[in-house]
Amino acid sequence: MPKLTHQIKIKKENYGTYKHDSYNVVIPYKTSQEMQLSDNMIVHATISEKTTTMRLYKKPVKNSVQIKIRHKLTKTYKNQRYHSTRITIPIQFVKSLNFIKNQSLEIYHTQNTIVIKKQLKNYNQNSSKS
Repeated sequence: MPKLTHQIKIKKENYGTYKHDSYNVVIPYKTSQEMQLSDNMIVHATISEKTTTMRLYKKPVKNSVQIKIRHKLTKTYKNQRYHSTRITIPIQFVKSLNFIKNQSLEIYHTQNTIVIKKQLKNYNQNSSKS
């Protein structure tokens, strides 16, 4: 299961040094390939606090936030290059959905939408009993 990672970036400017929080999640390879996500592609994100889900759309949607997709080369095997697809989740989304760092997330997709939500606690307990 993908996890929400938290990074603190330190930037040095003329007027001083400051810290910047960043929350990232890696999209599964299969989802990335099926949705044809590419580096520097812009997706449009919306959230639902009622269902605690975040949705990423390829096309612009009303009241959405733009998010840039990043690719990182993870390995090369038999002259085939494999990339991991990472997105940065806005801090206001993390706070609204009550996400915490290192939290397991469920990520699945439909035709033009990627859905990200908290992993159900019962799912972990049921899988460990099997």
